[in-house]
Amino acid sequence: MEFGNLLLRLSEFTIQSSNLFSTQAEINMVSRFTNSQKKFARDILYVCEYDELQDMRDEFGINVLCTSNQAMQPIDELKHLNLVFIDTDFSADELVLKISEELSIYHKVNQAKIKLSEALISGMGLQHIADVLTEILLNPLMVCSIGFKVLANSSKYKKVNDDSWQSMIDNGYLSNDEIKKGDSLGINESVFSSSEPVVFGLDSYQYRAMIQRVELNRKNVAFISIMEYNTEFEPYQTKILHYASKIISFELQRDSFIPYTKGQMYEYFFADLLDGKIQDANTIKERMKFFHLDIKDVYYILSFKIQTQADLGLKLTYIRDLLENKIYRGYSIIYENKIVMLLSRKSKRVSVSDELNLYFDFFVNSNLQVGISRPHSKVECIRDAYLQSSKAIDLGMKINSKERIFNIEDYVQYQLLDSVSGTKDFENFCSIKIFELIHYDKINNTEFLVDLDVYLSNSCNAIKSAKILNIHRSTMDYRINKIQEILDLHLEDSEVIFSLGFSLRLLKLSFGEEFIKHYKTANL
Repeated sequence: MEFGNLLLRLSEFTIQSSNLFSTQAEINMVSRFTNSQKKFARDILYVCEYDELQDMRDEFGINVLCTSNQAMQPIDELKHLNLVFIDTDFSADELVLKISEELSIYHKVNQAKIKLSEALISGMGLQHIADVLTEILLNPLMVCSIGFKVLANSSKYKKVNDDSWQSMIDNGYLSNDEIKKGDSLGINESVFSSSEPVVFGLDSYQYRAMIQRVELNRKNVAFISIMEYNTEFEPYQTKILHYASKIISFELQRDSFIPYTKGQMYEYFFADLLDGKIQDANTIKERMKFFHLDIKDVYYILSFKIQTQADLGLKLTYIRDLLENKIYRGYSIIYENKIVMLLSRKSKRVSVSDELNLYFDFFVNSNLQVGISRPHSKVECIRDAYLQSSKAIDLGMKINSKERIFNIEDYVQYQLLDSVSGTKDFENFCSIKIFELIHYDKINNTEFLVDLDVYLSNSCNAIKSAKILNIHRSTMDYRINKIQEILDLHLEDSEVIFSLGFSLRLLKLSFGEEFIKHYKTANL
């Protein structure tokens, strides 16, 4: 410890005067000066009485603290000593004990900082840091998100004699009742508004607790809670806990989720729902109520995916803020490199696709693809809804990559097809008639497959198909008749229409939306 810092810790004493020429001199030990002392060390602070100073006149640069309860002036012939006079009724021996305690605390805190830094550098994760901190403080602890989800807890203490604490270990969350209790007592507000650890007494809980918030980018993302279970808290432990919060903040930055949080309490809870970690409907509803997630009659899950990966993190964070300002009643997080939004609406009649189409230009400029789930009413189906929205993007990009908004309802048939596309025998699911037409086109240099695809895609409407192909209606009729002749079938038959349409969809899904343009060169 530097001499100057040590003097700050002795603020209860008054510095009378000094010959101090180096406040940065490093002090590792304290010793009572004796007249018989022959050897001196530069990192030791020597404590003496005023009448003992004359015995040090031949020493140079040693650190000296001289005690007296009378006004003293620096002695010119002792200017070579790094000397301080303090006014105290303490004897030199008593002062040595006092300084020894301060140095001991300083070394304990320093050793704790070294261990925590090594735990971070080891790359063994948050749980390892929590266990190291437990060994240092000798009491059980937890690291929790601001949504009161347990991120890590002391491995050594899986069972404790405290119902609230044990409930958090078993359930992974603090109960709603305990959260409300913390709010009513002002605990939560005190913790998240204080930069230093806050200690709460026994008036409301079985054991005292010391709690320190964890900040990331100047926003609260978590907190550390230690229970006074085995040993009593020591004042110096607040310094260790404060340093631990910085170490944990660094560790949380490695998490793929935490750096993108906005400090909203619901974010970890929403992520757990998307992971499928919480299945019980009543539990989900209770926590939604606590987090003020107001779900109406139905909800949708929207997935927003950026096509380009450059500066992904920055773009996602920025675009998320823009989306929340544009889309009413949307709760979002960044999850699996996508922006995922829970969208609540009063009725299924509301067209989410039409609503999102208002922002089509924004999606284009932001390089965004949007997937929309089916409407759901059961809160325990949020993960299913998320998978639907993600699948909508995947299927939509294969079938029509020029679009930006993909509703899973438009790709219901393709979901089934997707399960067989890409397999070795997927051709066995296609009508043989499709391959006959492809073979005919290759030999005769015709494009009847293109005509058939447009015709079927437009509900067998010859007039509309002719306009799309930019040909005369009579030419369209000729080509349809020619296709029926080649394949020996009738396109008025609903079963035939379904079989051919199914086969074309499967080929597009397997080879991509450009299949129709390049089918003559496809390896079929």
